[in-house]
Amino acid sequence: MPLSDSDIKGLLPKEKVYRKSVGNNLYVEVRPQTIKKDGSKGGGGKYFTWFYRYPLGTTKGHWYSIGTYGRDSEGRWSLKRARDERNRLESLRKQGQDPKFLKSEEKESHRGNNAYTFRKVADEWMGYQRSANRDTTVRDYNNKLNSQILPVFGNKLIKNITKEECFNFKKSHQERGKMAQADKLQRVLKQVFDYANEVLGMDIDNPAVESRFTKIKYKEKHHPALLNWVDVPPFLKDLSDNKCGGEWVTNNAVKLLLLTFVRVREILPSEWSEIDWKKKVWTIPAERMKGDGMGNDHLIPMSAPIIEVLEQLQSLNGSSRCIFETVRGRNTSHLGFDAPTRHIRNLGYGGKLVAHGFRRMAATHGQEKLGFSYDIINLQSGRGDKKSKVRKAYNAAQFMPERTDFMNQWGDLLVANGLKI
Repeated sequence: MPLSDSDIKGLLPKEKVYRKSVGNNLYVEVRPQTIKKDGSKGGGGKYFTWFYRYPLGTTKGHWYSIGTYGRDSEGRWSLKRARDERNRLESLRKQGQDPKFLKSEEKESHRGNNAYTFRKVADEWMGYQRSANRDTTVRDYNNKLNSQILPVFGNKLIKNITKEECFNFKKSHQERGKMAQADKLQRVLKQVFDYANEVLGMDIDNPAVESRFTKIKYKEKHHPALLNWVDVPPFLKDLSDNKCGGEWVTNNAVKLLLLTFVRVREILPSEWSEIDWKKKVWTIPAERMKGDGMGNDHLIPMSAPIIEVLEQLQSLNGSSRCIFETVRGRNTSHLGFDAPTRHIRNLGYGGKLVAHGFRRMAATHGQEKLGFSYDIINLQSGRGDKKSKVRKAYNAAQFMPERTDFMNQWGDLLVANGLKI
């Protein structure tokens, strides 16, 4: 069983060096004390070491010395900090980098203010992004940097990062089937290097520039959706009957996701103050819209079925701030983001439909059953097409009459085919 912090404190030196595991090939190395000529004790101490195999796929092993055990405040390594460092090094190893070559670069990065690590440039780039982009875009960049990019490149000198390292980084995600994510991460990498050159005046041959070797054609995976209309009425009946006996608020949230076809993370945090009953408009603030939106508040014309569901929710949660308030939300005052898809699965549609699939259903059946244009439906979904003329004119016109007409007909179509409020 791996040692705890209290166990480490209790380890005593022996005549020879010995190691004790703290889990995941991370060890505490306890060194013997020596007696000096003057009779005083020297040597000894406890050190964190990590055992890893490199190159990948081989049995060749290496020992990596992390540092001296002790309190972080004393410039030493606590158990938690050592485990975090081990995880960072393991991430680098999986990306095809040998951790033993990192130490020299990390030492060089601390020699002066002119030595720019990737992390330092990325921090400055993020400062620029905060002033130039919406909160949702900034959060997305920040998540990609902290969870994927900085653990690999953060402590490396930016001038020493190679094309091969960037290629292997992207390839490692592609090999796990994360094609779209690999492309997005590479774009963030490229922007950081562009910032280093264009703003900080560095002369770096951008190693993250796309090449024919890193481009892989792939079919984008779509969220499961009921695209054959014959499958829709049975689902509407099961949803109306709350066939699985799920929480009432969750069942109504799924109805509204179907009627509005906006993203789960955009609608579930909604507050009653966002509802204009008189104008029959539901406003989703711009900062809650995903990055591929138009940078404006998103307006949802409220059809009769939408209003009816909201009125029912108001009878329960009207005195609350959140529309979808529930005591079962995780770390939030509203329904958890995974609740709608879990409810759909409990209704018997696991693998056939998820909450995000309502967007594809509206686009498909809105065109085929109601005859509306893809541009209008896509615009109402809060997305829009970058090449669309409708999108380009969005800020000026918003196409509210057309969108209101579609929302009313979409609600009527669902009700006529079995949706009960």
